Amino acid sequence: MRTPPDAANFPPRNRLISALSHAVVIVEASLRSGSLITANWALDQGKEVLAVPGNVDSPTSQGTNKLIKEGARLVDGADDVLRSLGPLPETVELDGEETADPRIASLKGPERQVFGLLGSAPLSVDEVVEQTGLSPAVVASVLMMLEVKRLAVQAPGQRYLRSAPE
Repeated sequence: MRTPPDAANFPPRNRLISALSHAVVIVEASLRSGSLITANWALDQGKEVLAVPGNVDSPTSQGTNKLIKEGARLVDGADDVLRSLGPLPETVELDGEETADPRIASLKGPERQVFGLLGSAPLSVDEVVEQTGLSPAVVASVLMMLEVKRLAVQAPGQRYLRSAPE
């Protein structure tokens, strides 16, 4: 079933997004932003709310700065987000193979598919799109998330490769 992007559907959708999340990171938000609705849902659900501070003169930073003043955890890099996930196990089994990088265990669907393609030879976004059949938007999003999780690194020329386990 397809639902049109009707504004009345955003708050219920945001409630589901926050419910499925370990934590919510708000990057930009005006004072009357849907992102703040998501942050409020997350707080009601007992989830952690993290916020990226912004310029005090920017209307799109007023919401995030307000969240920080009200107790949201300040985020100024990926490490802050990773720390909010808490301790991870030392080793996990992935497809029958034990790995020292426990973040791999959390990969599902497209993330696992894209991560499986990455190796020591850099691949372009177009190559990943071609080999996975995923849309360019999905691949770009997945690669960004793999970077945040420190599972992929961007090489020159917008090419990506698997990062070494920490």
